[in-house]
Amino acid sequence: MTAPGIEEIIRHFRENGLKLVLQRPGNTRELLGLTRTPHLACMDLERMTVDPTTYIAADYRHLVSDLVLDVLYRTRLGGRRRTLTLYILIEHQSEPDPFMSFWVLEYSMQIYKGQMRARRPRDSLTEPAFF
Repeated sequence: MTAPGIEEIIRHFRENGLKLVLQRPGNTRELLGLTRTPHLACMDLERMTVDPTTYIAADYRHLVSDLVLDVLYRTRLGGRRRTLTLYILIEHQSEPDPFMSFWVLEYSMQIYKGQMRARRPRDSLTEPAFF
């Protein structure tokens, strides 16, 4: 990570601290293991890359943080690899949000729109995974 990137995280540690921690493959693996993520063994977290994009609206960034990771995924043991977009939403809530399904749909649409803008004609969209 570049020095300006680290400075931004330090200045806004409350919002960005977990993002820095989860950029390490071991920490991401442990989080996904705690959430009993299906097919975790098929994810090559050692070669994951961080997508600097955020899908959080500017007026909510002081409350919510997100991390977008591109992870190589084996379709079956020894099979070919595909890219999985892993989206980690970090939101501290004191009580359940009845509109969480709506927010997940909104973030999914933002990820798909970003993929559509960036893709080449023959590329297919990558389905985001939420945890």
